[in-house]
Amino acid sequence: MLHRVAFILFFLSLPCFTFGESFAQIAWERALGPLGGVPQVLLELADQSALLVGTQGGLFKSTDEGQTWSASNGTSPIEQVLDLDEFNGVLFMTGVDRKAGQIRILRSSDAGNTWDEVPGVSGLISPSEDPAARLAVGPAGMFIIGITPNDTWVSYRSTDNGQSWDGPLLSLGSLEFEDLYDITLTSAGTVVVGSSRQIRRSTDTGDTWDQVHGEASSFFAVDAGGTLYAARPGHAAIYSSSNDGLTWTQIYSGVSLLNVTGWVRSLAAGDAGEVYAGLDGDGVAGTDDDGASWALFNNGFAPGGFFDYEATTAVHKLDSGTLVAGFEDGLNANGSVAGVYYSFDGGASWATSNAGLTAVNLRSVLLHSTGDILCVDGTGERLLRSQDGGQNWSEFKSDFSLRKTREDVATGDLYLLADFALFRSTDRGGSWTELSRGTFNRITDVALTSAGSIIVGDQTGILRSTDGGQSWASVTEWRGDVLEISSSGSIIGLDSGGPGVIRSDDDGVTWTDSNDPGLVDRLGVAPNGDLYISRLGLGLYKSTDNGDTWSDATGDVPRGVSGTADVTVQLISFDANSIPYVATGYLDESDVGRHSLFTSVDGGISWQMQDTGFEEITWVNDLDFDPSGVAYAATSTSIYTSGSAVANERVAEVPGGFVLRQNYPNPFNPSTSITYDLAQPSDVTLNVYDVLGRKITQLASGIMPAGTHDVTFDATGLSSGIYLYDLQARNYFDAKRMVVVR
Repeated sequence: MLHRVAFILFFLSLPCFTFGESFAQIAWERALGPLGGVPQVLLELADQSALLVGTQGGLFKSTDEGQTWSASNGTSPIEQVLDLDEFNGVLFMTGVDRKAGQIRILRSSDAGNTWDEVPGVSGLISPSEDPAARLAVGPAGMFIIGITPNDTWVSYRSTDNGQSWDGPLLSLGSLEFEDLYDITLTSAGTVVVGSSRQIRRSTDTGDTWDQVHGEASSFFAVDAGGTLYAARPGHAAIYSSSNDGLTWTQIYSGVSLLNVTGWVRSLAAGDAGEVYAGLDGDGVAGTDDDGASWALFNNGFAPGGFFDYEATTAVHKLDSGTLVAGFEDGLNANGSVAGVYYSFDGGASWATSNAGLTAVNLRSVLLHSTGDILCVDGTGERLLRSQDGGQNWSEFKSDFSLRKTREDVATGDLYLLADFALFRSTDRGGSWTELSRGTFNRITDVALTSAGSIIVGDQTGILRSTDGGQSWASVTEWRGDVLEISSSGSIIGLDSGGPGVIRSDDDGVTWTDSNDPGLVDRLGVAPNGDLYISRLGLGLYKSTDNGDTWSDATGDVPRGVSGTADVTVQLISFDANSIPYVATGYLDESDVGRHSLFTSVDGGISWQMQDTGFEEITWVNDLDFDPSGVAYAATSTSIYTSGSAVANERVAEVPGGFVLRQNYPNPFNPSTSITYDLAQPSDVTLNVYDVLGRKITQLASGIMPAGTHDVTFDATGLSSGIYLYDLQARNYFDAKRMVVVR
């Protein structure tokens, strides 16, 4: 008996390896919603076979004039589409490859199904905080404008289909405070560029330039008769030119013509004299007589926040006469976010379906114990909630930027974190009450203790409330960038700008510094009590003793050709069995920037990539699990689910024909299932111990037949904490940990 107790105590001191198991590949699939996204550009193919929309979540295609959509990213690494153009049946697209941190130009000769990179562009244009890379393609060549790594706006030209580039053709130093906004080619081959100060024109394919208009221009459009139209940024103003961009006349002023103040956010032209302007908060303005008269179209658009309607980010007229418009914000009647509207009657009425348009960037996801799905969108402007598996959605909006939700597992109450406010809901998110307005400077996280205390991490320190948020006390100047509750009941926090990992063992009253290795920027606490941290590109570290000691857990995550490249961690999460899920940015074996989700079943020695089903552009922002164990990933493009409980996807690798499996669920209250495999009939003992090695109960004893056996362990009457169970069968012995949570 002593050797058994000694082994258990030794086992407790080891990292929490999962012996004899590997993890099956998760096949991720897009959830039903939320649907929608923010369109950046609309383009109908020249053969009228499809409509393309470039969004902040990739490229989508519709063959029914915008009523249904399918992803058309193919091999494209572009997440945020900036511009689209077509010439001689070849599509060109510019956008941000977030994983590689580059602006790319791609081309497709099969209507967007597959994409190849146009060479020579990487490094010319920088993916700035507000990225811009506009292109124009025509007989005169291919032109692109954007911002260089040294913050200078430039224009480049290619006359060999992108094989080589000349430039900069038009370079404006940052001291001149001038930005390049758009570029277009006329049928005569003239190149016209709009900037924050003026419109410039070149009749020799960019070798020389003339200033032709003293007002700024952010968008261009050309009608069927060749008339050019330009929108002035930050104003309700449109100009036209009927002489190839040489002279310009104002044809639209929203205030004087329609009594609206919305800025022109997008521009489209149709037949000769026909122009449509997407407005910021007022819908779409249109004219069919070159601006002599205008009409305002907004019947059917979703209501806005501060404005009557949300901003129209893109507008386009199809050859069939159908009008299509893209919106920046707003929850539609069908529960989709922003997205695309279409009108079959010249703009008199608008409708939307957004079926298949899954381009909503999501910041966080929470699966409530009832199965409700709660997501904060990427803008932080709204909390989305679905009570039917993602088919329908409702929203909650605040004046503050929203971050994420937490559930009090004891009561089911929800807490919603905003930058400067904390909200609580006692009805599963149906309504929200703000707690203590004016108390917080900038909230970073919240933890809900078993004693009923609310612990809030704030930019100026950690606050504690013991009366449901009515009053607050400052308990430490250390920040709580991350706050989690460990299986022992300790509150584990992270102050990334100070001591790193911190801990409270008395319900948040006092805090101590842990012995972490420094430079900590991410923290995760597993249900079994293991701590994982990331260190500013230096990889992952793990602690099994509440942060007293740490070991490297980066394992075999790819680190480039050198094997020493940075591993940047964006997310650390865990399933009910304490399996870590880590979203990282890394360099692959070819030194190409990648981003993926990894899992490890051996405590960080080896990691398995879990990206099957994700698109190349998908970026995992958050992860949670529903009560049945199905994983939900909030990504840059939508919600993805594992389809089935990941806990049921473990693959047994039976060592010598025998295996003791991890209990499920874990943590648990009050009962859990323990499974073990026997290759041959065996004399079996299966016991449960506390952390001191004292036997709690015997679950199995005697001769058992070969096969798989399930035993239920009922922990009623036991206190919260870590317990051990072991299996002895012939010459096989193994032990595992499980966690009781009250």
